[in-house]
Amino acid sequence: MNITTTTNNQPPPPPPPIPSSSSHPPWTCSVCTSELLSPPHSISHNLICKPCITRLFELALIDETAWPPRWGALLLHHGEFRDVLDADLLMRLDERVRERRCPVAERVYCRQQQCGAFLGRRWGVDEDDESKCEWCGRCGLCTCLRCLRRFEFDDAAKRQVDAAFQGLHRGRDYQDCPNCRQRVQLADGCNHITCTCGIQFCYLCG
Repeated sequence: MNITTTTNNQPPPPPPPIPSSSSHPPWTCSVCTSELLSPPHSISHNLICKPCITRLFELALIDETAWPPRWGALLLHHGEFRDVLDADLLMRLDERVRERRCPVAERVYCRQQQCGAFLGRRWGVDEDDESKCEWCGRCGLCTCLRCLRRFEFDDAAKRQVDAAFQGLHRGRDYQDCPNCRQRVQLADGCNHITCTCGIQFCYLCG
């Protein structure tokens, strides 16, 4: 008697995945309706994904009518979302809060056409007789808070600055900021310098 045997060449099915203690059950974003497994974020008991929260705050920066950021009638403060928003967006939101606290007619913006960052409140003629230069933390340009023009040092001012640093050695007694070229002197023992324009550099090598 002949016995015919057949073999199944199909591999056995893989075992079911072992649930991870850090995994989350599927949930649906209430804004984009995406089904996700990542940890959800909640606003007023609504589950929202990180990209949608980010877009909500970015829209508030672009559209004046969307400021302050809100979820329905609930006003949102970006400080409560520091674990969600990236550092650059948080910085821009901090700037916007500072800007909105200043009356519209008194706001001064950087004169660099490609920049336009908010610098502060305009100085009135009764505050003092000197020009008030404000260095932009983004591009390093200096703008006068009184006349709103790009601040240019005249020859007399340049000579005065040069005279103040005469006999001093760059890299030992002072250093030039690589961004705005402002001269900086070391105030303590650390060689890590943060200029008023926001740039960080080494005091020794510039």
